[in-house]
Amino acid sequence: MVPAVVACMAWSGCSLVHMVDRYGIEAVLVDCRSEEPIGRSKVTVRIDDVNRVTRTSASGRLRVPPERDWHLSWLGGPAYASDPEARIGISAPGFEPEAILWHRVPDRDGDPDFEESDGVIDLGRIRMQPRHRE
Repeated sequence: MVPAVVACMAWSGCSLVHMVDRYGIEAVLVDCRSEEPIGRSKVTVRIDDVNRVTRTSASGRLRVPPERDWHLSWLGGPAYASDPEARIGISAPGFEPEAILWHRVPDRDGDPDFEESDGVIDLGRIRMQPRHRE
């Protein structure tokens, strides 16, 4: 594989690009009524169509790392780019699930909804609504 990649790069303007295949997230989960962190809680995070189970820290912080991979690109060839959006769902026991659609493209005010750096979307504080007891 390595000799083919080197030959391709030398003869046809190929390059390897490290792209995001699936974004990761950072967030702090808080109870919207008390503003207390949802600490040490098992959380399911759905990014696009993949579920990941993780735990929040004592301060309610959670992090899901991005999935990245190398892609081959060449002049005049396919232009690989990280997806300009991500569908994110967050659920924690005792709280209503949150759904977020993130866009890389800025909104009408010229600002993106949330900042993204190196494949990680910073969602900031997410105020989770407690489930209604029936």
